[in-house]
Amino acid sequence: MLSPQVVRYLMFTGGKISAKELFLKGGIPEVVPSSVSVLDRAREIASVIAQKDRRLLIDMKASMNGIEKNFQPEKDMHYEHGFTFQANIRGTASKMRKSFLSKPRIRTSKL
Repeated sequence: MLSPQVVRYLMFTGGKISAKELFLKGGIPEVVPSSVSVLDRAREIASVIAQKDRRLLIDMKASMNGIEKNFQPEKDMHYEHGFTFQANIRGTASKMRKSFLSKPRIRTSKL
């Protein structure tokens, strides 16, 4: 997500921003090299997401949509906790936490 200052700068100046700049400013999670098929990379990401618990994904999306809509950090923390609480009650959070902690840590590369 770009900071409001960067968004305003781009809006008011009509400026352009490269994919590399977007990546460095946190606006996009990665830049796919031209030697890699964007469609293949999208399928890889979709495959990872498809392995996740469907109900948890639905809750996470609802939580993020609600937070982005209002953006009131103090209230948003409590709002998100409601979704986390529901995931804990269902046992989903515990299962996902164990899965996450059992995986080896990897470092992501930068441009």
